[in-house]
Amino acid sequence: MAIMVEVLDRNSQRKSLHRLDTNHVTVGRGYEADVQLDDPYIDATHISIDQRDDDTLVINDNDSLNGTLVNGEHSAQASVTERDIITLGRSRMRVFSSQRHVAPAQKLNPMEARIEWMNSVWVAALLALIYAGLNLYSDYLTQFSDVRWGSLLGQTGAQLLVLCVWPLFFGLLAKLNSKEARLTSQFSLLWMTLIITFAISTLEIVLRFNTGQQPWIDTLMLGVVAIICWSFYWLTLFIAFHQPQRRRHMITSVMTFLTLLPLSYFTFHYSDNFSQRASYDSTLLPPAFLLRSPQPVNQLMQDADALFNSVDSLRDAGSDK
Repeated sequence: MAIMVEVLDRNSQRKSLHRLDTNHVTVGRGYEADVQLDDPYIDATHISIDQRDDDTLVINDNDSLNGTLVNGEHSAQASVTERDIITLGRSRMRVFSSQRHVAPAQKLNPMEARIEWMNSVWVAALLALIYAGLNLYSDYLTQFSDVRWGSLLGQTGAQLLVLCVWPLFFGLLAKLNSKEARLTSQFSLLWMTLIITFAISTLEIVLRFNTGQQPWIDTLMLGVVAIICWSFYWLTLFIAFHQPQRRRHMITSVMTFLTLLPLSYFTFHYSDNFSQRASYDSTLLPPAFLLRSPQPVNQLMQDADALFNSVDSLRDAGSDK
């Protein structure tokens, strides 16, 4: 049997692991210590660790200057397990026997191999350029006045910088949990999701352009947004952390619900029938987006006259009452 000494950081994550095939180990700052720690607040041989015949581990403080803490309490001698945190100066560690059982291996998700292509810097850069180009094109279509490309490029660059916060945030969380950041995959996922969202938004515009403001379109688009959000959140967590499927599904569902809650409110409960400051969609759609034959002008005028006559009839009926 061997004694395992696990050195921890301030977040109780592993910094290093030492295996010593002996039943007596010393920990300190001196070169004679079996486990040397670079900490000026630790003595040369700060503590000793002894492994007894029953596999119990006992630590002894060697009359150190700053003492030894076990789970936050000073202790000159204590029996410890892998659940106890030992503090020496500003250093933290755990000690346990090499006979300690580890958790069962998790089944490797086939998705790991399917998204391997996202871990390419060239793929992430290409997807970013595609999204930037689509964003510029969208801004170009909504311009009333002369196009100022310098201003459009500045707005697009600022938007890209803001969007970078998402993958950097989850990369930081992964590092804090001693996991690989995988920033390239996170950025590829972000740009790919935004490109898909742009394509869905374009299809929505074409659909509304050809069918009018049909109520079922709002329900359809909300369902599509739910699928995109759920997939994006699930893959973000999958890339950043190693966690059970059930937990990942639960967190993803909660994040999706919190995203859809305000969207559904503004979609179904916000009415813009009349506003003194009405907003207009200035997107210019070419005739190619019209999937059906255009209505003749004469027919349009007849429909307009019929509509006005219907309104006048309703008004006269109301005044008679």
